[in-house]
Amino acid sequence: MIYRDFVNSRGQATASIVGDLLRKTIGAQHVLRNPPAIAFDAEHIQAAEEAGVKRMMVRDRDTGAVYRVSFEAFQAKSFEVNRGFGQQRALALRHWQIEGGEPSSSKLIETTPATTKTVDPGQLSLL
Repeated sequence: MIYRDFVNSRGQATASIVGDLLRKTIGAQHVLRNPPAIAFDAEHIQAAEEAGVKRMMVRDRDTGAVYRVSFEAFQAKSFEVNRGFGQQRALALRHWQIEGGEPSSSKLIETTPATTKTVDPGQLSLL
C-alpha cells in the first residue's frame, strides 16, 4: 500500500495519499469563496497522479461535511489557481459529492454579515 504525507513549511500535515486515495482535512476558511471550490497544491496532484490515485476525499472539520470525487473527474474539471499560496488546482463544490454536515460555502455565506448603510436624506438631493 502506498502511503505519503504532505507537509507545509511549518511542518504541518496538509494532505496524504493512502492507497488509491488522496485525502485532506480542512476548515471552512480553506474553501475558496469565488468560485466556491476546494484546492490542492499542484505538486500534491502531480504526486497523486504518479502514485495512481483514483479517489479524493476532503473532510471539513468545522461542518462535518465529507467531499468525494474521482481523481479522473478532478483532473478533467479542476482549474489552476494561485492566490498567494503557490500553484494549486481547485474543483468547484458543485462537482463534489457532499455527505453529511453542511457545505462550507453555505456556512460562509450565512455567517457573512449584511451591511446596511444609513444615508443622510440631504445627500440624496445631490443626485
